Amino acid sequence: MDTPSSQQPLITTKWSIPRLGRDLIDRTNLIKKLDHGLDRKLTLVSAPAGYGKTTLIRQWLEGSSYPIAWLSLDENDKDPAIFLTYFIAAIRTFKPDAGKDVLSSLEAPQRPHPDYLSSTIIHELTNYPEPYLVVLDDYHNIDSSEIHQMMEMLITYMQPEMHLVMISRRDFPFPLVCLRVGQEMTEIRLNELRFSLREEAEYLVQATEKELNEETLTILDRRTEGWIAALRLVAIALRNEKDPDEYVRSFKGSHRNLMDYLASEVISHQQTEVQEFLFKTSILDRFCAPICAEMTTNSINRCQKIIEELEQENLFIIPLDEERGWYRYHQLFREMLLHRKRAIFEHTEVTGLHQSAAQWFGEHGFIHEAIRHFLAAEDIKSAIDLINQHRHKLLDQSGWRELESWLRLIPQAKLRSDPSLLVAQSWMLLHTLNLEEMIRYLQTTEEQLDNNGAAFSEDTSRALRGEIDTMWSYYWNVAGNDPKKAYDHAERALNNLPPTHAFAWGLALDFVCFAQYFRGHTEAAARELFEAAYSTSPLGPSKLQTFIGLCHLNLISGNLPGLLKSANDFLQFSSENNLSIGIAYAHYFIGTIKYEWNELIEATHHLSQVAQMHYGASTIVYTNSMYLLALTHQALGESEKVSEILATTEAYLIEVDNKNYFAELESIRARLALLADDLDEAVRLTEKVKLSDLRDSPFVFEAKGITCANVLIEQRTESSLEMAIQYLQQNLAVAEATNNIRRMIPILAQLALAYDYQGRTEEAYTALERSIALGEPGVFLRTFVDLGAPMSWMLRQLLDRGVAIQYLRKILAAYPESEQRKVNLDGDAAILIRESSKALLLEPLTKRECEILLQLAERRSNQEIADQLTISVYTVKKHTTNMYQKLRVNDREEAVEKAKSLGLLTINTPQG
Repeated sequence: MDTPSSQQPLITTKWSIPRLGRDLIDRTNLIKKLDHGLDRKLTLVSAPAGYGKTTLIRQWLEGSSYPIAWLSLDENDKDPAIFLTYFIAAIRTFKPDAGKDVLSSLEAPQRPHPDYLSSTIIHELTNYPEPYLVVLDDYHNIDSSEIHQMMEMLITYMQPEMHLVMISRRDFPFPLVCLRVGQEMTEIRLNELRFSLREEAEYLVQATEKELNEETLTILDRRTEGWIAALRLVAIALRNEKDPDEYVRSFKGSHRNLMDYLASEVISHQQTEVQEFLFKTSILDRFCAPICAEMTTNSINRCQKIIEELEQENLFIIPLDEERGWYRYHQLFREMLLHRKRAIFEHTEVTGLHQSAAQWFGEHGFIHEAIRHFLAAEDIKSAIDLINQHRHKLLDQSGWRELESWLRLIPQAKLRSDPSLLVAQSWMLLHTLNLEEMIRYLQTTEEQLDNNGAAFSEDTSRALRGEIDTMWSYYWNVAGNDPKKAYDHAERALNNLPPTHAFAWGLALDFVCFAQYFRGHTEAAARELFEAAYSTSPLGPSKLQTFIGLCHLNLISGNLPGLLKSANDFLQFSSENNLSIGIAYAHYFIGTIKYEWNELIEATHHLSQVAQMHYGASTIVYTNSMYLLALTHQALGESEKVSEILATTEAYLIEVDNKNYFAELESIRARLALLADDLDEAVRLTEKVKLSDLRDSPFVFEAKGITCANVLIEQRTESSLEMAIQYLQQNLAVAEATNNIRRMIPILAQLALAYDYQGRTEEAYTALERSIALGEPGVFLRTFVDLGAPMSWMLRQLLDRGVAIQYLRKILAAYPESEQRKVNLDGDAAILIRESSKALLLEPLTKRECEILLQLAERRSNQEIADQLTISVYTVKKHTTNMYQKLRVNDREEAVEKAKSLGLLTINTPQG
């Protein structure tokens, strides 16, 4: 059975079904009730400790033929990620492939919403064909509202084949009324679990081989109130009594006091060695012979012998696995042991026990438990040292949720005053893209290192500063838009980081190489990242980071064939190592290539993989993929899917509360509006944007500045064309300075369109030839196709000049038939625009106005014009009115005559 992937070992005993003891009483009526409730959603067994809840369910399942997932919960399972990891591990005992999407989403930078996790679990369990049981034992240990919310949704919508059993000391903080009213729940509570007088007699005879008289049984029933835990202690105590009846008659006080008394009696009859064993090991949530030997003066073999003897005596010890390697005490018995231990042991002795437990758990890889025991021993320094010792390995393996759970154990005051913990927390903030908070943490850390650097060794201080510089390099490269600062920080980081810090080293190497590339050392940068990504050495930078860097570099350089190879290799590597972020990145890169190559169905497949991962991808990869997916569906003519994708993306950004990405969302909406011939909407979406404020990261798909320039060009007024050209020239200079071929190709293509609309024909074709030359090696297609019929018309003119014939034919073949029909008309309109700008008009005619003027000259009706141009009759009338004002005429006949008098309708327009 495959367990969920985890950087730290899971406690396999938590999903092992507990073994039954020998002192069992047949509870036929309760088992029949449980059988009868199998056709309902939920079985709830709720009663205080010691009433045999778990034993009853275990007895019931003994004869069951159904697949069973059992999960024993404890206080460490309050974190939703930990809870779900173990929940899935339990399900995988009979459904080995369950929970892949949930586990991937748990590695996400943003914690998924409980409803999303619940719906994902429900979806992943729907394909199991036969009835099965899921048992959650000791659910009272869970006090997380997120987990309660998930369980409530799971119960509401779970498949009919699933039956949930929840065992708890108290009811849940979510409503059960609907389940009761709808008869969808079976309940077994305290009164039903209590032993009757007959069951008490039967149990005592079985456990002690002594028969009590009726009066004694009545006294015992009155004192214990059918409390099974107390009866077990009575049975153990009676074994040493010659007169059981007199012993029972001596009981005084309430049954709670009786429990304490009986526990003391039972413990006092144990050998001194066993008593010491019980008290010292009571601090453990679970134990095995080796850790018991660490905490006592006994050998491992002797500890194993004591454990077996305690089990034989039924002394509230529960085996947790079939091999009898791990055990725990009954919670009630453990509480009493802990209470008595505090009265017996000095404080220093107790802290020493926790220290021994922490050291054993730490040495055997159970870091979470080790940290808890170090903190219980008031040894915060050792807990911090343990985090620092293991956190780099977690970062290498994307073990973000484990690192978060460790940091959550540390008191906040200590977390904010220790530079090493601040660095660890800064990594968490970077992972969740909370860069503003990360900066504050980095600044605080640097101040503490400057003021208290002597508290650390030179190597430790250098390593911490290396990590800090790595995060600063990330900030300046991604958000701060300052490659020089990014390079300086990354270079310092590489000089200070030890080779064991693979994650930070890989990130710093990425940004050093990007800076080299941006400065013109393109081949050296690509070679260094390639060698790092494909290195077989066990030491070195993180392959996750170097593959991401290599793929980005191939994309920026326009090397799409090279990107395809590296992205496919990245996908294989990430899949083999279950790296959800890497899988998302690889699918995004491949989807980008497939879209650009006009292989739209394949693009949809890869980009949909990222969309389905949702929280399993970083925000930048998820949004990039969603925008590309929207464009792909737009190209396929599936506009309803486009709206759905944009709505889903907006909801996601609101949920993760990341405002930095909303500008890109508005930009892609404007871009899609242009593709849908809705210029008014595109203008509305971009009218508040100041071009001077637009700075596009080289790592985002949607370049806001390029889209805004495109909207200005499509308005085709003198002022809008000038603004677009000015901005595109500025951005071209930046792209040229940083060798960003991917950005240069669309910038030059748009400049060509703008120049052509201004009548600057040679400048237009010079820019377009350069764009084509840059795009040909990578076979960029959609970059040109998405510029619509005007670009198609220009490409045909370039083809007539004999430029890049095979490549241009490939681009033109990618245009859909609907666009091909617009080419000739748009070519005529383009010439009209140039000529109208020379005429004595109030302002030049727009593209749409020129198209309508040409239709008017052919005496088409408004409806025919609307059909020809795929717009509404209302839009035709609106543009016609604007055109009349510019020509200073009142109707269509006057408009045609005025255009002829100006020489606008006598030109011989070229045919494409």
